[in-house]
Amino acid sequence: MVDGGSNDRTLEIIRSFDDPRIRLIHQPDNTGKLPGAINLGMAEANGDFFTWTQDDVYYESDAIETMVSFLNNYQDVALVYTDYWDVDDKSNLIRYQRVNPPEDILIDDVVRVCFLFRREIFDSIGPQNTKYHPVHERPWRIKVAQRFNLKPLHVPLMYYAVHPDSLTGRIGGWTLQRMTANVFLQEGYFDNRLYRKELARIDINQAYDAFIFQCDFVNFRKLSLLGVFRNPALLLNRGLWKMWLISLHPSRVEIQESLLEKWVAKDKYQQESMIYRNK
Repeated sequence: MVDGGSNDRTLEIIRSFDDPRIRLIHQPDNTGKLPGAINLGMAEANGDFFTWTQDDVYYESDAIETMVSFLNNYQDVALVYTDYWDVDDKSNLIRYQRVNPPEDILIDDVVRVCFLFRREIFDSIGPQNTKYHPVHERPWRIKVAQRFNLKPLHVPLMYYAVHPDSLTGRIGGWTLQRMTANVFLQEGYFDNRLYRKELARIDINQAYDAFIFQCDFVNFRKLSLLGVFRNPALLLNRGLWKMWLISLHPSRVEIQESLLEKWVAKDKYQQESMIYRNK
């Protein structure tokens, strides 16, 4: 357990366990923040399999056993990652999250939150770059995917708490996506053209979010214009033009409410289908 200078009851709770497997490692002054703690943990770990977790998520009771068994059965796979549930602060299920295939690694953090990998990955790739906090895991995982075989396991083995005090909640998902694009540019995964195209994609997705979920037509127009400026090919998107016209229509609020109802119904159907498929 890596402690980065906590001032709550963390140390007291850790020391209350009489278990020789537990070691408390101090990260002085929270040096390197989260990636620094991860690097320190990996460097100190003694096992053949690595993973890490934080205080606002929790596993199914057999999660580690299931992933170890998977890696033992598939010796060609170096990292396994799994589906999971989003939950609220009372552990109520919010959403089933089905992870994407490894080939989507450049457009999505396919590994997400529940994973296990062999020690040889850390021995080969080394530590994460602390300067990329808070999106440090994305470029590191791409390096892993370039050298090793990753495989998804479509079984929900973790519960991931969605709340405003989480890292994503504090910074914002759209900001994190833009930070990731900037890191990809620095690392050479994107050239300038792909970088602008990715920023445009984020702009349009955030514009859609502003329109459908926030009824914020002003921000929708601002973000969509920015997206088109970055990627003029979006001018051929008829759906975007249609939403623009709706955003200027006198009955735009009523139309937005109707579109939101349709989205909710479609999403509910997709969630039910996904859950059924993974039972």
